[in-house]
Amino acid sequence: MLFSYTTVMMSVRKLCRHQVKKVMHRTCMSQTKGKSDGLLHYYVKLRDILTNKDTLVNHLCQNVVFEDDHLIAINKPAGLPMKAEKTLQIDARLIDNFSLYQVIEDLRHHFNSPDMNLALPLPRNHSGIVVFGKNQVITKSIADKFYLAYGTKQLHQHFHLLCIGNPENLSEEIKQIFLKKKEIQGKLESIEVNKLSVNERKKGQGVICTYKIKTLSKRQECGYVELMTNTSRWDCCELLMTQNLAPILGDNTYSNRVAPLLGQVVCVDPELADKGPQKLPTSITDRLGISTENMLKMPLHLHRSRVELSQFPTKKSEQMTFCADLPEYFKTTLELLKLDVT
Repeated sequence: MLFSYTTVMMSVRKLCRHQVKKVMHRTCMSQTKGKSDGLLHYYVKLRDILTNKDTLVNHLCQNVVFEDDHLIAINKPAGLPMKAEKTLQIDARLIDNFSLYQVIEDLRHHFNSPDMNLALPLPRNHSGIVVFGKNQVITKSIADKFYLAYGTKQLHQHFHLLCIGNPENLSEEIKQIFLKKKEIQGKLESIEVNKLSVNERKKGQGVICTYKIKTLSKRQECGYVELMTNTSRWDCCELLMTQNLAPILGDNTYSNRVAPLLGQVVCVDPELADKGPQKLPTSITDRLGISTENMLKMPLHLHRSRVELSQFPTKKSEQMTFCADLPEYFKTTLELLKLDVT
C-alpha cells in the first residue's frame, strides 16, 4: 500500500517520533519510483538527526569549523531552528524538530563553557555557520561586531545557493533592498518596499539588505551562485533572489511570486502569488527525480559558507574568517544538474 504525502501529514500529530521517521521513510521510497532519490534520502537522514537529541548534539559537535578561547563556529544542518517554533501550517521539514536552544546545555557541557551562547544565529531552513561566544560578555561583543557590520553595510556573510531561472539576469553590482513584514494570506512574510523611514528603522520595523551576487556556474534554467550580504534576517536572501527572478531551490514561501506572464517571467503581487510547493521546470524535476508533492521536503539550497569577523577580540586584531563546506545533498544536486563547482 502506497502512502500519500497528505495521508502522512494528517496522521503525523498522532505518531511518536519513531513512527514519524518510519512512515516518512516509506513515503520517500514509494514516491521516488526508482528515480534518483539522493535528495529525499538526505531528507530521511536529516529527520533522523533533527528528531533525536543525542544524534543532533553529536552532529553539531562533529561539525565545528573553528574554536578558540573566545568563540565556537559550527556548521549547522538545514531544518534546525534556533528556538522552538509553532506553526499553523504543517511543514514537512518541521515535524518534531529539536531546536538549538533545546540542546544548548548539552553543547555547554561538551565544550566546558557553562555560559556559552549564540552570537550569530541563522534561520531554520538555512544551513551553514552559526557563531557562539563562550561567555556572556564575549557573546555580546561578537553580536555587537556583527550588528556594526550590518549597519555599515559590510558584506561579511557569504552564501552559496542554487537558483532556478536564468542566471544571465543577475548583476554583480552592489545593491540594496528594503524589507518590511506584511501578513499575506494569514502568514507574516517579507516584502520589498521603496524606502524605510528613520522612525521605522529605529523601531526595527524594517531591514536594509546590502548585497552582491556572483554567478559561479549556470545552465539554461538554473545556476550556482555566491551571494554576499550584510545580513540574513527576515528571509532577505530568499526575497532578493525572487526579486531578481531567480528563486532559490527549495524555497516554498517566496518562489511562487515569480510566474510567467505573456511569455515573460515576472514578479507578481505577493497577495496574488500561488501558495504551496515550489513549481519547477520539467527539465529540473526530471534531472532531480522529484515530484511537486515532494518539493515540500526539499531542503532549501542556501548555505552560509563563510563569515568574516573584524576587530575581535581587539580593534587591532586581524580579520577572522570562518568557512563551512556544502552539505552532501547540495553537492548531489549540483551533480544532477551538471553545474560546475570548481
